[in-house]
Amino acid sequence: MGLLQVIFNFLLENLTETLLFLVLCIIVWRYMQPSPYVLPPGLRRWPIIGSLGLFLPTKEDPSGAKRILSLSKKLKSDMIGHYFGSQYTIFLQDYDDIKQIFGMDAFAGREKSGIWEIFFGGLIGSSGPRWKEQRRFTLSTLRDFGLGKNKSELIIHSEIEHLLDQFETYNGEPNDVSILINSAVSNIICSLIFGHRFDYKDSTFNYMLDIMEEHFNRNIIPVSFGCMFFGTKFMSWLPGDIFKVKRTKKIMEEMRSSIFKTEFENHREKFDPKNIDDYMDAFILEMKKRENKTDEEHWFTQEQLNLNIEDLFQAGSETTTTTIKWVIVYMMHHPEVQQRIRAEIHNEVGTERFPSMRDKVNLPYTEAVLTEIQRIQVLTPLTAGNGSTFETPTTIKGYTLPPGTTCYANFYAVHNDPKHWESPEQFNPERFLDANGKFRPSDKMLTFSTGKRSCIGEGLARMELFLFCTAILQRFKITNPGAKELPSLMPIRGSSTMCPEPYEVCLNVD
Repeated sequence: MGLLQVIFNFLLENLTETLLFLVLCIIVWRYMQPSPYVLPPGLRRWPIIGSLGLFLPTKEDPSGAKRILSLSKKLKSDMIGHYFGSQYTIFLQDYDDIKQIFGMDAFAGREKSGIWEIFFGGLIGSSGPRWKEQRRFTLSTLRDFGLGKNKSELIIHSEIEHLLDQFETYNGEPNDVSILINSAVSNIICSLIFGHRFDYKDSTFNYMLDIMEEHFNRNIIPVSFGCMFFGTKFMSWLPGDIFKVKRTKKIMEEMRSSIFKTEFENHREKFDPKNIDDYMDAFILEMKKRENKTDEEHWFTQEQLNLNIEDLFQAGSETTTTTIKWVIVYMMHHPEVQQRIRAEIHNEVGTERFPSMRDKVNLPYTEAVLTEIQRIQVLTPLTAGNGSTFETPTTIKGYTLPPGTTCYANFYAVHNDPKHWESPEQFNPERFLDANGKFRPSDKMLTFSTGKRSCIGEGLARMELFLFCTAILQRFKITNPGAKELPSLMPIRGSSTMCPEPYEVCLNVD
């Protein structure tokens, strides 16, 4: 028997092992090939998982932003590169780099990930003409309905009245106020989208909030990792639901087919083109304008409306609610700061009316405290990935990046950069006051992101935060229940917006 015949028989008898060995050889060969690109420094790429382990939530670093910053310093580069699975990604730590690159059309897209099929598929996760059309429409519509103007302020003041009335029923006893705050903030979004608010005990309203809370704070992390590893199609074939993809799709479909569908049908039945009262009315008007136009590409559909509503609720209510919860935590930790805020509000506004946006200029210390809390507690330490729109290798800051590169900004790094902030680890509201005690804003604050994909609801969020917090502090003294430790200043692990740990607080009228 010849040598070739012996080898052939051996391979046939060990076919499975042979194929596995060949696959392994191909993977190793491809892994060892020199890159055709000039990439920023970064960790060694591991097959399949890339550098994904760097971003697993820990108690001290729930988002991974601190580890990214530490690695950046170790590598002595403000721009570093990683692989999320097979997706190449750059991370920016420097403010000037973030401003430049996030303002470029080349990075105005979204990363190519199945995550956008499940989360934020409307205004946040879309790209290209659909994103431009829907973002332009939403900005215009919210502006028309008083975003940042008197109409929004009246809606917020009305909701504040309901919220404070509920707080007073606690009679100063310890309570977890997070659910009520979320209900109040969400009702602002309901008023703008649906044209009405819900009672805090309404079963439909609470069902919707429960779904949003689960969606945003419990499911988004495992779904994100599942999409990075396997993709949404493969995960749908897997037994069980370890990454919570099936559960997430199920509860979101339930909300669309019940709550959103009911609201849509009610609006369509009562639709009057001469009386456009809310976001849903305005969207239906655009739908009707295009009913008989077949030559124009557009995305004014009921499906797109559902996606937009989900984005507005999740991004518009969760972040503001979380910030207000952090404000309460810091008032418990710093009673002397709270006392000074309350004195400023009482001296400038009094107690006979709610603070308004026109009072803001006269409440510089209050504004400084709210801004410092947003600086030190970064709700999105790492941004959602801005996907590249270029189809050929592109050179940025001396590096040649591959098509499809995703760009993340480390806002935690900017908010803690000693170049911009003296002793950034310390809570110091005075850093936002000038020598005359006037509020001094800083362009280094990236609370609402920057560039072409900056937060669409920034004006509303700023108004909500100021009006809610000043009204609460005007009426109530915030104290920690006597027998309990102060709430932790570390965010809860696994939360997408760096929420504080659950806590109880006493709200005393004085």
